[in-house]
Formats: sequence, structure tokens, C-alpha cells
Amino acid sequence: MLVLVGPNPVILDDPETYDTAFGSGMVHAVTFERGRPLEERSRFVVTRVLVDRLGMSPVPSGPLSAGGPVANRSVVVVARRLLALDGMGLGYRLSTSLATVSVEDFDGMLSTSMGTQVEIDPSTGDASFLGVDPWRRPLLHLYELRGDGLLSSSTSVPMSPVGLEPALGATEGLRFFVESSVRSTVDPETGRGTEELRFEADRPALLGLLPLERSGDDARWCDLAPGHVHQTLCANNTANGIDVTAIRSAPSRHGDHEWRPTAGMLERLVVDGPHQRVSIEPLDDIEVVGACIDVAEGSHRRRHGYATTVDQRTVIKYNLRTGGAERVDLEPSLLGSRPVFIRDIEGRSDDEGWLLVSCYDRREQGTSIVIFDASSFSAGPVATVRLPHRLSTINAGTFVPADLFR
Repeated sequence: MLVLVGPNPVILDDPETYDTAFGSGMVHAVTFERGRPLEERSRFVVTRVLVDRLGMSPVPSGPLSAGGPVANRSVVVVARRLLALDGMGLGYRLSTSLATVSVEDFDGMLSTSMGTQVEIDPSTGDASFLGVDPWRRPLLHLYELRGDGLLSSSTSVPMSPVGLEPALGATEGLRFFVESSVRSTVDPETGRGTEELRFEADRPALLGLLPLERSGDDARWCDLAPGHVHQTLCANNTANGIDVTAIRSAPSRHGDHEWRPTAGMLERLVVDGPHQRVSIEPLDDIEVVGACIDVAEGSHRRRHGYATTVDQRTVIKYNLRTGGAERVDLEPSLLGSRPVFIRDIEGRSDDEGWLLVSCYDRREQGTSIVIFDASSFSAGPVATVRLPHRLSTINAGTFVPADLFR
């Protein structure tokens, strides 16, 4: 089952100022069997905002007041739970029929929001993710969750005021996180963060290295040029630190306090822990809105990533080790969203599988799913599945295997 999530403007207080970042989350599912689509469905995530504003029911169980307001940025499978996330509150657990079941706090073990970026250990199912509480003393939490859904550790990490969600990455025995240069301001009287965001062009972003089972106070912080890391795609330990491949953006004008990151480019971040600095090597000069990787592959073993250009017309296959890029243009009438990679059942690497790209078809006024064989990507699509309904904007997606919902 292919599951996608994105914003849909069910509430429009002012159409002139509507921002898709705050559109209500809608999830879509397309069920495949033996290569053929059997069913397509779409449902809103029943968030606390929709319960308060529209009285939507049934009301999900759990701490509703702590749930995210929109749940439109990410959909992931964690500890055999399908979750819709926005990084601004707890996630929402969904059934495979897309009903909103509960606000997921993992039996009360989460004390902050749940970040949208989750690192999964494919061999154990253990998960790592960040949580931030910007309204109290600015503090980052690193959570380690076992494959059975029990929290194994929660580590508090002192950090500067949080604006945009920090990026998360993992290597063997190490977790790292990257602050954004877009930060919330601090109320001088209370010391708490506010909703106002400001780009601090003269202040380096920071990348923190934290060995597993160590206190957050032991994190080693390294200076990184101002900007925003949207996501990390792969990472490896080195003699002096780590080597990270990421999607990162930086402002074109120095000192533009109104700058906000909307798209980024593939870059390598070489982290020198002893000297507490990060050097940046551009790998590609094409802007993308985000990338996908093979969630069945550990971060240190990943070799490939996949993305769609910011104009939504070209799909890219990256070699994350060399920075090489293969590009395939979509049909002129199609506008593609972020791809989803599905490893073939006999696949041995992260380019032996299928790449699914949900596309808006301007000619048909509908949605098509364009499918690539990732191992022969440059040959172009091998199939196109046309859906009977148009889906809303897609932010991200995942693939749910049959054994999880049958």
C-alpha cells in the first residue's frame, strides 16, 4: 500500500494568505496487488484543530491537546504504527483504512513534539527521532524507541532557540542533529521562545555529535555555515568525525532576515569533530523540494537517493557517494511530487526496486502515479497508473507492506 500525505485547505479563513504549510493533513492510500492498483482512498487526519473548528469525529483517543495542528508533513511506519506527523506536536496513529485512531505518545513516554524525520534501524526496527519544546526553556530531546514501541532512552540536549525543525542523522554508534539558521526569537522577560522566526545570517548553524548512551551535555558542537539542512540522506563515521550527504539550502542575500528555506541542493558535509567545524562540498546544482531514500537500508550503507526538481518536471536519481545524478523529464503535462522508493523483494541494494512518483496531470485534471525501475532509471518510466480522483498536494510518502495491515 502506497501511503501519501500533504495539505488540503479544508479551513480557509483568508484565501489570500493561505499557506500550504498549515493546510490540514490529508492522507491518500493506493493498494497494489501483483502490480495492479486495487483501491484508492483519501481521508483527512482528524487533528485537534479539525476537532475544535469543525467538530470532526470520531475524536481520536490519547492526549488530543498535545497532537500536532496539521499532520501534513510526513507519514512513517514506526514500531508497526502508521503515523502522520507535522513536527509541531505529537503524531496521529492511522489504521490501514486511514481512520485516525489516536494521538500517539507511546504510552505517555513522549514529553515533547515528535519530529518528522525518523531514522529506522532496518535490522531491529528501532527508531530514533527528535522532539522539541519551543515554549519552555529551549531544549532538544533525542528519543530512542525499540521496535516493540517501548522507549529505551530519552536524552535532553541544550540548544539555542529553535525555529525550524533540526535535521537528524545517524551512523553506527552516533546520532547527530543540525540546527537551522532560521530561529525563533526569545522573550527577554521569560527566556522562552516565541512564534516569530528570524534568519540569523551572521550566526553559524551548529551540527551536534552525540555518541549513543551519552548525556546530551556531552554533545560536541561544530560550526556550519548559515543555512538550513532539510534532511540527511546518508552518513558514515570517519577518523575525525562524520561524512554526511544532505539536502541543504542557504540564502542568496546576506542579511535577508525574511529568508525562508523552500528548496535545497545536494551537498556533502564533512564534519571535523576535533576542530569543531564543517566543510561543505556542493554535489549538484539543481534545487529539489526534498529527497527519498530506501528505508530498508541503514544510513551508513545507502548509495542512492531520489528527488524531484523544484519545478516538478524532472525526476533525479542521485549517487550519494559520488554526487553523480541521472535525470529523466516527466511528460510535459505532469507535475511530480517527492518520489517513494520500494525495494524489490529480491533486491540487494537501494537501487534494486521501484520508484513511484505521484503526479498532477494538467491535461487530464487528475493524478497519475509514474513508476520507474530504479536499476534502469535512465530508460524512463515502465508504467503509469491513472487514478480516478485528483489527490491534493503531496509532501511525502511511504510504502506499507502487506504483513503490516493484513
